[in-house]
Amino acid sequence: MENANEFPDFYQGNKCIWMEADVVAYKLCDQNYDCERCPFDFVMRNTWREKTESDRIILNFANNSVIDKIISKISRIIYDGKLIYLKNQLELKNIFGSVYTMGISKLLSNLFEEIDEIELLKSYGMVKKNEKLLRLSGKWGKREIPSPMNFVLLQKLDIDLDNLPEDNMFAVISAHDMEVSYETISIDTIRERNFELLRKLRGFLKTEPEIGYTMMDGGKKCEFLYEVLGQEAFHNLISELA
Repeated sequence: MENANEFPDFYQGNKCIWMEADVVAYKLCDQNYDCERCPFDFVMRNTWREKTESDRIILNFANNSVIDKIISKISRIIYDGKLIYLKNQLELKNIFGSVYTMGISKLLSNLFEEIDEIELLKSYGMVKKNEKLLRLSGKWGKREIPSPMNFVLLQKLDIDLDNLPEDNMFAVISAHDMEVSYETISIDTIRERNFELLRKLRGFLKTEPEIGYTMMDGGKKCEFLYEVLGQEAFHNLISELA
């Protein structure tokens, strides 16, 4: 098979997730990362399942394990060129002029899964960069998200927790163009970071062969990522995304 090292850097932002996982040497995505409808992804998942089952390693991308589900969700996130992606896993949607809605990234809401409460920590008015902005709570604990930039909070929005990650906007804000552009992260950079996250999640599958099926004490079946990894490892993983 062709070796990716023989090709120039133009492919870097368009790698197939199987190339990023070092399963194939060279494959570019021609499906806009719509893995669910990709014939190549379908063949690879089934081939990989047969291989790992024969090796008695639970690394089955087609099964119902917790980590596999998270990997599948992350792989299928579509990034909208009309949205503005910021640090700290937040995003903006321009309404008009300098007015935006601000929301939580689909990646973060997929990783946290069962969010019980989203609390906006700032009142109306000026919010400074690195001030505590948002608190997410769930059975996995609490997580505070600092503001990625200076802006003015105009209105709080209610999020329907049952409709995350689609209903993800929690505020209407006003921000200067320079503040927004300085803190914007490119979609290519986000994809590269997501690929690294996918590698880490697949690494958990490799190092913990029984992972995703029962709690470490042999108790109830795991349902969420924080149960599989343990809260400390889970929050460390989230911290690396900021």
